[in-house]
Amino acid sequence: TLAQPGTDPYRGVGPFRWWHANAYRDDDGTVHVTGINGFGHFSYTDGRDVFSMAPTRYVGHGTVEGVKYEFACSDTPHEGLMPEEKSQRADGTVEPFMLRAAFGASLDAGGMPRTVPHARLWNFTCSHNSMQAACRKRGKWYSGMTAADWDYLYEMFLLKYANKSSQTVFAGCTAHTEQTPVTVAGSG
Repeated sequence: TLAQPGTDPYRGVGPFRWWHANAYRDDDGTVHVTGINGFGHFSYTDGRDVFSMAPTRYVGHGTVEGVKYEFACSDTPHEGLMPEEKSQRADGTVEPFMLRAAFGASLDAGGMPRTVPHARLWNFTCSHNSMQAACRKRGKWYSGMTAADWDYLYEMFLLKYANKSSQTVFAGCTAHTEQTPVTVAGSG
């Protein structure tokens, strides 16, 4: 329900573990974690960005007998698995963790993009180009949603539900019948 989260048997297990953390990146790509929820110096309200910090995932993709799709994921290195793209430092070494924006992008008073809770989302005036331009103001390591973010979401879905169809699990968001009146009529 909206008031109570559902049961997640994977929460806190292996590559499904995560914590909210305050962090930022220098222009040389170095990550600075300034607080972790539950471990002190963390805040949802002081304006610092909030990220979901997870262990580095090691992943592998392939097919079995040229027919079946195979995907493997671990929070520890194994032969044949590669570290996830988001965990690689500028020098090519691997971070022990990955950071992803915990909340949708919003803008602060200076027009800088942020990932903070309870802020008005930057959605109706945001485009790919405006997001990239705004993120460059933050530093060269900032961006909007990337292919690596999508891979993470899709792969976690595959692992949790063993199904490629989100409608089998999240079918509650279909078959809407609302009719909204036209705000500004147009022709041609």
